[in-house]
Amino acid sequence: MTTATLTAPAGPLLDEPAVHAVDLQALHPIHAIELSGLILSIDEISRGSDLTRYVRTRRWVLRRLARPAVADRRTYVVRHAGRLVGLALLDNLRRGRVCTCELAVLVEPGAAGEVGSRAAQAAVGLASSLGLHRLEAAVLPDDDAGLACFAAAGFTAVGLARGYRLVGGNWRDHVLLERLVTEPG
Repeated sequence: MTTATLTAPAGPLLDEPAVHAVDLQALHPIHAIELSGLILSIDEISRGSDLTRYVRTRRWVLRRLARPAVADRRTYVVRHAGRLVGLALLDNLRRGRVCTCELAVLVEPGAAGEVGSRAAQAAVGLASSLGLHRLEAAVLPDDDAGLACFAAAGFTAVGLARGYRLVGGNWRDHVLLERLVTEPG
């Protein structure tokens, strides 16, 4: 089994040892157990008993790998200091005249901030290697950590989309962000 790994590029905060680098690795079945543990530590992601969350997460990983995708999407696990701390999703990849995709970075609360922005920066590198030109992201307006994460990775807010996504059973507004892959981060 080959693993595609991309480490976040050097930046002003990367004077620390390489062991603290943020890596993105393509999602594989082996990650199901680790992701289940991560989901168990984040109450906001899933509801229900620990066992229910564990089983749901394992099923999600296995379904995500097994089912043929309607749209082109790539799922990566985010590792920091060798530990799985989240997911990065390049979703709805569009080729042709637009060459763009939607980026989502989900990290555990203890790893938010610099780790999240490094993961977003590494995803920009992945998008470049896939021949994409532009990345889009959507963040809840009250998610200060998410907005800071994408801003640190070179994303620019372009507006507010009303009722953009269904979150917890309610249609929520989202701040839309974008970044050209060729722009410096």
